[in-house]
Amino acid sequence: MTSTVDVPGPWHAPCCYWFWHSIPDRAQIEEQAGRIAQAGYGSFQIQARRSFPMREYLSEPYFAAYRLAVETAKRHGLIVGIYDEYNWQSGSAGGRVAAGGDRFRERHLFWAVGAAPAGNRWLELWIDGIESPTEHLGDPGMSWHYEDGKVRWSAWELVIAVANDGERAMDISGRARIIASTDDGVVVRVDTMDLPTGTALTAFVAATCSTSRVINYLDPGAVQEFLAVGYEPYASHLAEHFGETIRYVFFDQPHANFYTWQQMTGQLRSSIPISTEWWDRLRRVAGDELPAMMRSLIAGDTEAAERLRAAFFTHHGEWTRSNVLGQLRNWTADHGLELTGHEVLGHVGTWALGGAFADWDLRVNFGLDYFAVDAYRDRTAVDAESGGAQLGAKLGDSVARWNGRSGTILEQYYGAPPGQEPFSGHWGLTPAELRRSTIRNHLLGMRQLVFHGFYQTDGADSPAQALANPRYDFPPGINYEPWFDRYHRSFAHETGRLSAFLDDAQPAAHHPVAVLYPLATLLADGLDSEAGRHTGRWCERLFRAGIGYDVVPEEALATLAGRYRALVLPAARRFSTLTAAAEIAAFARSGGLVYATGESAAIPAPGVDADFDFDFDSSVPERSRIAEWAADLCDKDTPAARPLHPDDDCCIWIGRTDDGTWRVALFNDSIEEATDEVTVELALPTPSHVRRWDMASGRKEDPTEPATRLRISLARDELFAAELLPANAEQASRLDTLILPPSAEPTASRHVVLSDSWSLDTGAGPQPVDVSTGWEQQGLADFAGTSVYRTTVMLNEDADHPARLELPSVHCTAAVTINGTAVGERYTSPFTFDIPSGLLRPGRNDIEIEVCNTAANRYYAAAAFHREPQPSGLTAAPRLTLRLPLSLRRQAPSLREPAVDR
Repeated sequence: MTSTVDVPGPWHAPCCYWFWHSIPDRAQIEEQAGRIAQAGYGSFQIQARRSFPMREYLSEPYFAAYRLAVETAKRHGLIVGIYDEYNWQSGSAGGRVAAGGDRFRERHLFWAVGAAPAGNRWLELWIDGIESPTEHLGDPGMSWHYEDGKVRWSAWELVIAVANDGERAMDISGRARIIASTDDGVVVRVDTMDLPTGTALTAFVAATCSTSRVINYLDPGAVQEFLAVGYEPYASHLAEHFGETIRYVFFDQPHANFYTWQQMTGQLRSSIPISTEWWDRLRRVAGDELPAMMRSLIAGDTEAAERLRAAFFTHHGEWTRSNVLGQLRNWTADHGLELTGHEVLGHVGTWALGGAFADWDLRVNFGLDYFAVDAYRDRTAVDAESGGAQLGAKLGDSVARWNGRSGTILEQYYGAPPGQEPFSGHWGLTPAELRRSTIRNHLLGMRQLVFHGFYQTDGADSPAQALANPRYDFPPGINYEPWFDRYHRSFAHETGRLSAFLDDAQPAAHHPVAVLYPLATLLADGLDSEAGRHTGRWCERLFRAGIGYDVVPEEALATLAGRYRALVLPAARRFSTLTAAAEIAAFARSGGLVYATGESAAIPAPGVDADFDFDFDSSVPERSRIAEWAADLCDKDTPAARPLHPDDDCCIWIGRTDDGTWRVALFNDSIEEATDEVTVELALPTPSHVRRWDMASGRKEDPTEPATRLRISLARDELFAAELLPANAEQASRLDTLILPPSAEPTASRHVVLSDSWSLDTGAGPQPVDVSTGWEQQGLADFAGTSVYRTTVMLNEDADHPARLELPSVHCTAAVTINGTAVGERYTSPFTFDIPSGLLRPGRNDIEIEVCNTAANRYYAAAAFHREPQPSGLTAAPRLTLRLPLSLRRQAPSLREPAVDR
């Protein structure tokens, strides 16, 4: 008998950002909140977007609508998170903090470098031409971040001047002074008397951006003001819902802007946020090393300079985390709420640690210490751009595990393809694409998807301006996709069930490989460094090789023995403690394998016993070599899986529940046309029954006969999830190998290609159509919506058999009706539909195929983004297949095949 899997709860079901572009009325709130619930979401966060009038954010009408939304959510059984900012970049409360005074506005440290001249007592150093990164957001972005849309500077202050003669750095602040300043720059004059010609001189000058709505994150008073004007209004209006319907607060990328200027030079890529309190603390901590520390930010690749540079960012990060996240955590804890959210992540959309935000120096934002940031959260959260495989979910799960939790919330947004307006997003999102990335991220460590976003309105045809027009503000607005109402609920339930299935188990052996997060090296070199690239390559290739791993901080080195079988050092040139090398050596002597790539720090360190195995390679091995290297890492009492063809892209997850039951999840992640099917071999430590969980239907299938090996074939986009139930002694020897073919196994006896006599109805009446090419090529380039294909098929007297209708190419969903009876609907490959015996009949048979495309062809047609129309509808002739095979074949116990490598 089969049993059912529960509908996922609110922490496993997807969540959505509910974008508000104006204050909604009652009818709009009730209709849209109802659609959110009907679509299978378990929760939402209301987010006022850039087109929302800033003056109305946190107003009384805003909270009246917000209260109604929360009450409606409660009626639908949803929970709510407070998204804590207008648009994003938490901290300004929609400009209300800056309205409290210039002391709360962002303040930055700039610098200029020169050399003591010959024959001249004075040197003038200029800082001007300051540019904001917000400029790439255009006028809507500038008017969001800056009053009047202009960047102006004030309160210029000389912080320190440093002279360096090549051997030592000296504080020469007494020789320097500001002689002129404007709202765009400053001039510092340095007295060079008695300084040797050519002495390097650096002036560090601070200024406040007097028009910025972004706060000074290093000023404790600014964060307190944010809580007072940004958080307290929620408590005063909605406190009775706290801890029940309203469960948490979500912060989104709190960071000061990253400014550049004409004279910028040195190791850093942007200005440094500063406050008086923090600078006074740094003076005390650095002491006599302060001049050399400041000089290390500009130049120096010596060991001393790298140490000081790393120490500077360590102190900066500690202060910022404590000041911002510490205060947010205290407030949420006092109000019975959890704290979650994510910082700026340099790996968003990529595997490399510095693959995103390349022009920003993220060392000045919480010190790059993701593990320390997570210690302030109750629930881990990360960011993900577009649908490609990337590091976010894996690193998020790793930092959660280090802090005593597991799983991560993942905010999923979409950028435009390269060469397009970046914020015009991805109206061409298909449910199959969304499902693929969501399943992959769940297998990497995501517990909950937060989709970005569910739109209050789809904007207007013009102006086609990013951010200002909701239509081009990081779409898609998923509820405006033609496929949303019919198919999203199935997607949400399937992926939510998968999340719960994974969450009930611990990954096998808590993963055999530890990948060091090389923080000390990153602080010295930056994210866009060899260490940042090697970390990403290792993580991606271990994942593709099916090898479980965690990313771990340096603090974990002393605890590796007994928890991991191997340690990877990805170009880790530096460590923050003197004990790190000895701890690595101790791990190796305990039997652990240490593998280092790039310019990893010399191991063993002086005075450390060198008697241990240590492999070194200048480059990260390819995944086939990693698979060979890791073949012996898995515990012999743990199921072991590998793709039959090592280059196949198959996501592999193996875990164990508290009662000792093994769980397996496999996903065919191949997107190449040449790889329709992948096969995975799974070796079991003991004979076991396989009980498959069908996440899409919510059914658990009957257990199979026991076997010691499985060979599982997966069609493209097919998900396999199963429990492995131990067999008793009587059953143990019944079967050696169990072969599970893909769910769509086309081996029927007769095919009918349905290529002719089709019509297409988009709502204006049927028209002849060619099913070998999309409707966008047949006069409907701008059409987005649902269309119905119809044809009549004449069959002979042998028609009364089980059959299958195959749609070789569909863009992007299909629902099939035959002779007036609904056969099924699908939004992901394989687009095959089983037809029960008796439905087809001799003679005339009417077939209807209802197809939805995406919104892209409608919304981009009116914009100047020059995108080619996306394929829509059927693009290959359907095929009718008669006499289907069995879906499961078992091989006899006498069959012998090569054993799976363990």
